[in-house]
Amino acid sequence: MAAAILINQATPTLAQIAPFDDFQHSAKHYAQQAKAGDPVAQLYLGIAIEALGVDAASHYGAARDWIAKAAAAGLPAAQLRLAQIDLVDGDRTNARKHLNAAAVAGLAEAQFNLAVMGQEDGDAATAQRQYEAAARQGFGPAQFNLALMMLADPNGDTPGALAWLILSAEQNTPNAQAARDQVSAALTEDERAEAAQRVKALR
Repeated sequence: MAAAILINQATPTLAQIAPFDDFQHSAKHYAQQAKAGDPVAQLYLGIAIEALGVDAASHYGAARDWIAKAAAAGLPAAQLRLAQIDLVDGDRTNARKHLNAAAVAGLAEAQFNLAVMGQEDGDAATAQRQYEAAARQGFGPAQFNLALMMLADPNGDTPGALAWLILSAEQNTPNAQAARDQVSAALTEDERAEAAQRVKALR
């Protein structure tokens, strides 16, 4: 089963909110830069408004509007966050559009989310392609889900699946260690050796 889409991720992978942990100060700090057109500041201002709620929105404007400005400027982390908002709102069409933009830019979390949507829509080719793109960037959940897809294929590459499970387990992805051990026990010594070689090649 695919892992859940990351719709609740509040802080983008780009960086943490800075220079303040206090969202109230963050909003004030980023507002001027955001109004001047800085996409990173627009994203961070939007996230701060999300955390602070209605009072901040009445003062600085809607969180989604600022995040959308950053996304339109081409900031992948903002495109991911906007897609997450769209998914919560039930708008899969726009979510997919924003995820595609972030995935093309190379954001692993966006590639992972596109893969999950592909599985939900019955598009196995898209799912596998996007999982592999994220997996090759070292994204543990994508490595795990890619391995599961490979194992579910009657003609799948079992040593390759084990290699991805080994890599995913190294990142403490939930259930990856148990899956790795189970698959490893079912393979021959030669297949396990092949998987080990695959791991070296993928690192």
